Amino acid sequence: SDHLERYYLRLRRNDEEVLTIDVAGIVRPGCDYTPPDMYHYVVCNVGTIVSADSAAKKSALFKPSAGTATIKKIYMAMDAAHASDSDTNYMQVLIKNNSGNILASRYCDGPQTEDAWVAGVFQSMGDINAAYADVTSSEQLQVEYLETGTATAIARLTFVVVYTYI
Repeated sequence: SDHLERYYLRLRRNDEEVLTIDVAGIVRPGCDYTPPDMYHYVVCNVGTIVSADSAAKKSALFKPSAGTATIKKIYMAMDAAHASDSDTNYMQVLIKNNSGNILASRYCDGPQTEDAWVAGVFQSMGDINAAYADVTSSEQLQVEYLETGTATAIARLTFVVVYTYI
């Protein structure tokens, strides 16, 4: 059989297929059974982000292995605390799709109206823009860092993407 097309593992209940897992590790409902909460998570550590100089910096974040994924939530954490104490020196962290549409955005070190970051604690990047939440296997999400003034480095930045398959 074709190992790229066949199911790797089939789970049955009372001789009825309830879940299948393909060779890429994608869990799918089998037959008429649909699990109520089938969320997938991907963790991406992008390392330390330093001053963006004059151009925006970017990091690859997530690309579905097969099918279309719907992004439900994105969390971000860093290794050091960052107070929102400056209206002139801060970094904006944007999650974008291939077309440059923004799914979510947060600030680090400012402006003063924003929430501070606690070291080592995952915090939500806010609501996902529903118009761009679906990502196909030919697309990828990326993180873009836009600096205002001279921002402080963001140490050991890590993201968690929560998604479902359509």
